[in-house]
Amino acid sequence: MLHSISNITELRNGRLPSDIIGEYIANTPVNYKYRNLWTSMSLTKPMFKDFMIRAELRYSHRKASYQEYMNQGGLWQFSSSIRYTNTMHKFGVIVEYQGYNNNSLSVAPQGKSTMDMDNIMISGYKTFFSDRLSINGGYILPIHLSSGYAKSISDTPVYASKSKEDEFADAINCFYIQIQYRFMGGKSIRQYEKDMSYEK
Repeated sequence: MLHSISNITELRNGRLPSDIIGEYIANTPVNYKYRNLWTSMSLTKPMFKDFMIRAELRYSHRKASYQEYMNQGGLWQFSSSIRYTNTMHKFGVIVEYQGYNNNSLSVAPQGKSTMDMDNIMISGYKTFFSDRLSINGGYILPIHLSSGYAKSISDTPVYASKSKEDEFADAINCFYIQIQYRFMGGKSIRQYEKDMSYEK
């Protein structure tokens, strides 16, 4: 059992700045109880000569409580990939799927936020000139198996609110490319240090 800090919103009765007795809204930082239990299983297995498959499944249950206020929820995470590596021609290709149910689940005594999304990515790399030049690239396909919604809920004695946003709107047709070049100055530096070690 862990502890964390969050604001508790309550309706209280007392003396107001106008010097009359009445109700007011109080936001008070509190030290609430937090629990996160999880379990996972994974598989990594080479196939044929140049292929490697990997899969991982993880489940977490999170709970936050303070006095009569409490929220809890479960989080499923799944990822898998197939990797092809050609050592002779120095290139590789990876097809990867990542799925999240209630990804980035966050719970507090008076609120909870969740996200349900996934992505499929194809990436690859190739090296040239004795591995001095490397090119990496990837593409996230506009194909999804989950809803893509981020939801947030707040429930206090003063107010209650709900929100829902489409996260896939910012993650469609994503592409990246990275180019790196490694200069060969390191060899001359190492040789110079080696020669200096023989001086008296």
